[in-house]
Amino acid sequence: MNKIFKTKPRAHQLDEFELRKDLSIWATLWEMGSGKTKLTLDCMAHQYTENKINAGLIFAPNGVHENWTLDEIPLHWCEHIPYKFMTWHNGRSKTKKFKREFEELLKFDGMVFFAMNYEAWRTKLGKEFGIRFLKARKVFSVADESGAVKNDTTTTSKSCARIAPLSVSVRILNGTIIEDGPFDVYGQIKFLSQNFWLKHRIRDFWAFKHRYAEFEKKKIMIWDKNKKKYYFQEFNAVKEIKGKKQYKNLNELKRILGTVSSRVTKAQVLPHLPPKIFQKRYFEMSPNQKLAYDQIMKNYVMLIDEQIVTADMAITRELKYQQIINGYVATDDEGIMKDIPGPNPRLDLLGQIIEESNVSTIIWCRFQEDVRKVLGMLQGKKLTAGAYYGPTSAEDRLKLRKDFQDGKTQYFVGNEAASMGLTLHKSELVIFYSNSYKLKNRLQMEDRSHRDGLLHSVNYIDLVALLDGRPCIDGKLIDFLIAKKEIADFINDDEARDWL
Repeated sequence: MNKIFKTKPRAHQLDEFELRKDLSIWATLWEMGSGKTKLTLDCMAHQYTENKINAGLIFAPNGVHENWTLDEIPLHWCEHIPYKFMTWHNGRSKTKKFKREFEELLKFDGMVFFAMNYEAWRTKLGKEFGIRFLKARKVFSVADESGAVKNDTTTTSKSCARIAPLSVSVRILNGTIIEDGPFDVYGQIKFLSQNFWLKHRIRDFWAFKHRYAEFEKKKIMIWDKNKKKYYFQEFNAVKEIKGKKQYKNLNELKRILGTVSSRVTKAQVLPHLPPKIFQKRYFEMSPNQKLAYDQIMKNYVMLIDEQIVTADMAITRELKYQQIINGYVATDDEGIMKDIPGPNPRLDLLGQIIEESNVSTIIWCRFQEDVRKVLGMLQGKKLTAGAYYGPTSAEDRLKLRKDFQDGKTQYFVGNEAASMGLTLHKSELVIFYSNSYKLKNRLQMEDRSHRDGLLHSVNYIDLVALLDGRPCIDGKLIDFLIAKKEIADFINDDEARDWL
């Protein structure tokens, strides 16, 4: 075994290592849990031994950046190469101690790692630290979960444009490069090379979008606060026929993407993993939920506890629909959450499933209010449960993660804050209490459990509300996710598999 490998690579990792170890840019678009982090660290170690680099700059979503320094680097980094690392902390970064430790990092005789979250790079101070690091060392830069730079017009993407030109080597890592459609590809590949798309005669993001989609004129209703009235504004949107967006030239995009990326799925490289088992559990809305749902659908307004709830725009109505079937709704008065009187069939069904199963379970929610209600129900049943979402402190997050994996906590309740960077394969059951329209979040949530090291099958259950016996907003959300995944599978050239 190559002396730079601390942990033995799997066959697909070794093959990829031999092919890509010397490349200056590459996109590793492997499915979540297939080992792209270890591969990247091994390529770094190789380039260090070749005297090409002596530093690694890691960008990742907040919390995931700490996984690199706390878990991945100590586990996989070559034991023959001395190393030192630092992790960005917003609070500590202004202290003299942090600045002194950073200067010591830059002078270290060996490999150094600096892990930052994308939010830090948007700040003046974070960018100053990052640029100083890039100019002081020979850097191998990595954008993990690179969807953060998918939109070329955002502050994050514009700020990150300086990273590649100052780096010796650059990688992007993303198991779901296509989240919402083919447009997601542009900014992530541009992160690798600012001139990549120009070489393919695509001058900018506008040209990219019109190359790969048909557009049409649409109108949106906007509220004018000053004139206190609505008006219509025209805009360009991707053309839709029977609800399906009309993309084009996707075979060409697939070919171009293949020149700078590789893709493997868990089904290809981890065939021993048990398959995911999906099912849906249905419930009928309560009479009061039906009434509220009908009022929003027909009148765009409802009244609850003498508080007004309006939903003039389509996107707002869909948000209210989902709140209603979850048993509450946010009022117009500063968004105060009001419970819909009567039973909450979704929460009742969840309680029923909990009583039927009695196994280690993850419960995923879209809204913080859902997390609070689910946690309250579980604690009311005297069950060991914890919540991982916005208000959860960093210390409590680490404790819950460990307690769940150790079997001390049976129920892990989370939202998108917990969707990346966690290994939770203790779970035997995963319940999607409520979904969002974000494909990446859905796939990430599924794969917190379905990872290398899993020794048992995992059941995934979606709770689906019915209105007079027919699926309503829950069904639409699932159909929407399936349509997104079909496009992603085509561009990634993934084998079509039944899902949801």
